[in-house]
Amino acid sequence: QNQIAIWAAPINNWADLHLEYNIYKEYITQLIKYYKGFTKDTTLNKHVEIQKAVHEAISGKLQQPPSYPNDISENIQQILPFTLPIKNKAHTKAVVTALHHIYQFDQLPKEYIANLDPLPTNLANLHPAVRDLFPITDRNALEN
Repeated sequence: QNQIAIWAAPINNWADLHLEYNIYKEYITQLIKYYKGFTKDTTLNKHVEIQKAVHEAISGKLQQPPSYPNDISENIQQILPFTLPIKNKAHTKAVVTALHHIYQFDQLPKEYIANLDPLPTNLANLHPAVRDLFPITDRNALEN
């Protein structure tokens, strides 16, 4: 098993990278390839193997996200594509992708998603601005 240790200061300060994660990984891969050529190292000859080792080394340094989104530092919150907690589910993928460059997690904590107001059970209680968006008000009309 090959061991790669990364001591560069930027690895510990993800916010300064502005989430240019893949570019940074490729930069490290190129540095290792240069070093291997300079020292005539014959281990990990394939570019893909080096990329995998770099990815594993970086992923091993990532921490778990804070329990609550308010605990995320201001620097990181500023570079996220959308504000937390997530109010629009269409924003989830972009936020999760960005957070995966900074934190290690399998599932986004439920506290990172805002609890929205439930829809009213009676259609008459809908806000007048959206009432016309729901033309079917009688369940029996669905059969037609």
